[in-house]
Amino acid sequence: MKTICILISFVLTNYLYSYSQSDTLLNKKKLYWFSGISVVTYSGTMLLLNQAWYKNYSHSNFHFFDDSGEWLQMDKIGHSFSSYYLSSIITNGFRWTNLNQKKSVIFGSGIAFLTMSGIEIFDGFSSKWGASLTDVTTNLGGSILYAGQELAFKKQICCLKFSYHPTGWSNYRPDALGNNDFESIIKDYNGQTYWLSCNLKDITAIKKIPGWLNIAFGYSGEAMIEGIDHSKGQEFLPSNFTYIRYRQYYFSLDADLTKIKTKSKILKTIFKAVNFLKVPFPAIVLENKHLGVKGVYF
Repeated sequence: MKTICILISFVLTNYLYSYSQSDTLLNKKKLYWFSGISVVTYSGTMLLLNQAWYKNYSHSNFHFFDDSGEWLQMDKIGHSFSSYYLSSIITNGFRWTNLNQKKSVIFGSGIAFLTMSGIEIFDGFSSKWGASLTDVTTNLGGSILYAGQELAFKKQICCLKFSYHPTGWSNYRPDALGNNDFESIIKDYNGQTYWLSCNLKDITAIKKIPGWLNIAFGYSGEAMIEGIDHSKGQEFLPSNFTYIRYRQYYFSLDADLTKIKTKSKILKTIFKAVNFLKVPFPAIVLENKHLGVKGVYF
């Protein structure tokens, strides 16, 4: 598997170089640097992932597993979120090499999709998991969301964002939901919320609306301590404790930090780096068939 990952990276890089020969403005030195760094980063990440996540589990023949019903689909949205931002990062890397916009988007989003879906190779050979077609589909969805807007509008009118707040659910099952705050940010789906954040000025074309103001639609879930089997979750809880998992839908405002005007290069860099996070605002929430309001939600 390690050899396959490195080979795929090498082939993609060489194909990109061949295909880009017609770009007269292409900076070949930068392309070499970016391609080399990308191959090393990708290969290293796959190797670390294998050591950290899969090493302690037995291997099996490659197989598929349908996990589409698990964790109220929070993990699937996470795949789209990761694929979306990886598409942005790789596309911007190609733009740095002076590759034209269209090719940068196509290659960046395509490679991001293949990179994310490469994880399914590890899952497919693991006896504990299995390759997931829904993971591949949601990876594709994230890359298409990014690429489609760049090709159609040359900007991101709607983007995916993330927020998190600590919950008490990890206390019942720290192995799956996190042993500490850092692990819980990644593992505890109860505290995660994914948002579709859309720029109001771009949508409405009303000039008086601040360029940074967004509306955001969020999705999360509550009372998830196992993937899908409710009875298995009960074994981690006190005998007199009952729970029912449910979905949560949010409506809120947000800010596109990259559109806040500032002359400071440091602030511009910070704003761009953290713009994947949803800015805390009051929110309307629909949960358990009840409509409520959160004073400040993150």
